[in-house]
Amino acid sequence: MYSTVFFIILTFNTIYSLKPIIFVPGLGGSCIYKNNKQIWSPNIFNFNFDLAQLEVNNKLEPKYPSSTLEITQNKNYIDEIKILRNIPSIFIKNKFGLNLINYFQNKKHQVYALPYDFRLVPNPNYIKKINCSIQNYIENIFSQNSNTKAVIICHSFGSLLFNNFINTKSSKWINKYIDKILYINPPFSGSVLALELLLCNDINLLFTKVNTLFLKNFGSLICCLPNQKNILNINGIDIFDYKNILSNDTVYIYENYCSNFLKIANKINHKDKIKIILSNGFKTPSKLYLEHKNNKYKVIKYNYVDGDGIILTPNILNANIYKIKGEHSQILDNNKILDKINELI
Repeated sequence: MYSTVFFIILTFNTIYSLKPIIFVPGLGGSCIYKNNKQIWSPNIFNFNFDLAQLEVNNKLEPKYPSSTLEITQNKNYIDEIKILRNIPSIFIKNKFGLNLINYFQNKKHQVYALPYDFRLVPNPNYIKKINCSIQNYIENIFSQNSNTKAVIICHSFGSLLFNNFINTKSSKWINKYIDKILYINPPFSGSVLALELLLCNDINLLFTKVNTLFLKNFGSLICCLPNQKNILNINGIDIFDYKNILSNDTVYIYENYCSNFLKIANKINHKDKIKIILSNGFKTPSKLYLEHKNNKYKVIKYNYVDGDGIILTPNILNANIYKIKGEHSQILDNNKILDKINELI
């Protein structure tokens, strides 16, 4: 059974004539509550609950349906997916996306969150369900705002998810309901750091206490594997097909779920509606050099290119691309950059 989606409206002010804004956060940008207690994404400083309730199998289905999180909606019991506000990472000193939300609220826009359960992406059943929910959500916001088209602002993995959705919609539907779409640092070419997360133990990146036994079935992360090319060197040997060194479950998810999801998501259609913001000025890993010893991988060194510090810069042709100096996620907390984003919408 898959999670239905319960969206949270972040403002309840009088409806203004300004364009409503829908924010789609990146990987790690949503959290799940059960009985009003936050249990996903785990707070990295308070990891006292059963990890099993978050695990999924290699079909991206809950491993333990009786104990795992299921987002339900009925009169007596509601589990809510909310925008992440309070989970730190080593890169983000402020709160994920909260400054962006506050910025546009202060400018009197209606601001909405479009979170998702990123454990289950890209399971096709979940994608079908959330695509239906996204459509209904946008149509309802359109009605609530005097038939005003929305601006969609997507960060990082949220761009992959939303671009997948938008490629299922007709031009007629898009022109009716959507004014503009902004993709901020979309991971269309993946991230070498995602590969590191799947190979190496005891690394303090996104989920300090979560090891590779959990991450190997983490569908959203597997979607962020770099495009297949020479990005890996193990014990002095270049690896051209890194899938051969990943777990069988990871390879199964990549080949049976991620590949089809990415083929759809990486088609940038409706270019007249879409603007892409790519930040740069930070050393970004482009290749890993690993030592493999005693069945463990250890990073020896990285090759770097200029970028946003996290993702490889996507090669997107014939798109409206704007380059801004800044780190992958910290640009969401920079008011000068938010001023630039405001100009684009």
